[in-house]
Amino acid sequence: KKKYHINIQRRFIQRTGLNMPVKWCGMDAVTEELAPGIKEYRQEVNSLLSGRFCYHLEEDGSILGGIVAEAVHDTIEVAYLFVASEHRGKGYGRRLLLHVEKEARRRQMKRILLNTYSFQSPDFYRKMGYTELFSIYPCFKDCAQYFFMKAL
Repeated sequence: KKKYHINIQRRFIQRTGLNMPVKWCGMDAVTEELAPGIKEYRQEVNSLLSGRFCYHLEEDGSILGGIVAEAVHDTIEVAYLFVASEHRGKGYGRRLLLHVEKEARRRQMKRILLNTYSFQSPDFYRKMGYTELFSIYPCFKDCAQYFFMKAL
């Protein structure tokens, strides 16, 4: 194992010219030494965020489904789209996604990005006009992960 690590390090140095070893630091070092830098970076990244989208459909006090997305620069990234199993196939997912698309266009966004798994109906996104950028198979076990985009 150590020889493997050394060979990777040598190849990295040869390709990049950087002779900086990567070292294991443990969680204490992350907490004490890296946390301020991570916090500063997050503040920079958060300044790029231009809004969060969180919508749900409700009937008689019960949530039927919802969508959570975030605007980054001119792109919407969908984090979650969920419809309760007993309400699937009724157009609720379509309605939620179209609502986010409409809001994204109103805000002059240029695209929507999302990812899904083979057990989460990637065909739904294809039917909604999303283009598959790439997929990873196997992602875990026998499942594939699909990455989609829709230009607005």
